[in-house]
Amino acid sequence: MARTSDVDELIREAVKAEDVEEFDRLADPGLPEMVVDLFRGRLRAYVVMFLFMMLACTAVAVYCGFRFLSTSDVPAMLRWGAGFFLCTFAALNAKNWYWMQM
Repeated sequence: MARTSDVDELIREAVKAEDVEEFDRLADPGLPEMVVDLFRGRLRAYVVMFLFMMLACTAVAVYCGFRFLSTSDVPAMLRWGAGFFLCTFAALNAKNWYWMQM
């Protein structure tokens, strides 16, 4: 069985020379290009809003986790643990939204 690069070369030889440029242009973009395209699209206001929300939720989750580990009172541990869980859940959902947009 031929390797992928061999198959690509066979296809390139079969296609006219002027069509090869169009074929190269249709290549899938990499991850950095897709991330940059998020900030250039129609939803750029939402992208920026979700970015700040994700960063804020991550910071609050780290703070709640620190307070959870530093307290010995069980009701306080439950409150700080719930805060950590909710903020982590919100940050992960914002990250999931980003991946769905890409």
